[in-house]
Amino acid sequence: MRSREPKEYISLTQNTRENYAEVFGKRLREANTCPNDGKRPSEDCAECRHRDYSEAKNATFAKIRIDLPTLTIIASDKTFSTQSGKWRRTIPYGSAGDCYSAHNCPQGRFSINLVDTGFAISKNSSWTLHGNRASQRIW
Repeated sequence: MRSREPKEYISLTQNTRENYAEVFGKRLREANTCPNDGKRPSEDCAECRHRDYSEAKNATFAKIRIDLPTLTIIASDKTFSTQSGKWRRTIPYGSAGDCYSAHNCPQGRFSINLVDTGFAISKNSSWTLHGNRASQRIW
């Protein structure tokens, strides 16, 4: 806090398995299908291509940066994240992606768990879709 521009972080009290972001790695051979009613494919997915999606990546988060005046999460801050995968770009907190299917069959996932932090996601929050034939399912 001695710097001219201090940064504030929220410590996520739940383990990192509950605060993660993922760009899913598998891709279907037939992009216009959604096998198994959209359930996640097995590791040996027969319907999937042999090569995984080159932008696949996983991230876990121990702390997230917050802008105090607006109480907004700065999702792009990766200071307290662990990122794994070949893709050079980082995965922001609260985001997901895939190139699995073009048929409303999202497989990328994220999880936000703010239990015991004193913070909550506003009911007015929304997520933005990006990409070709993007879709989302949020619970």
